[in-house]
Amino acid sequence: MNRDAGEERLQGMPVNHIRMIDGKVFVEVDYLKDLKRQHTQSKSIDAFKVLTTREKEVMQLIAETLSSKAISDKLDLSIHTVNLHRKQIMKKLRAKNLAELIKIYYQSR
Repeated sequence: MNRDAGEERLQGMPVNHIRMIDGKVFVEVDYLKDLKRQHTQSKSIDAFKVLTTREKEVMQLIAETLSSKAISDKLDLSIHTVNLHRKQIMKKLRAKNLAELIKIYYQSR
């Protein structure tokens, strides 16, 4: 990598988090972890915006701890449709389980 390309990639990064040693660039681990956390949170919040109106409705009821059966009764949908919405919500928000899904929901509010 030539010097100009390396400098161009570093633009916008706070100088106090990077070190150059023997011509190699090092970035503090804590700074990288913080960037990853911020990126993950922003992705979750942005992803919530891509849910359909019905998915948002189902998501709210999930967050209120309603079961799929209770949601299907409340929204007058078949339980299979509710489970399909749950599956799509999990996929769109990249949630691995229900706890993570609810965490994403409350972080986005």
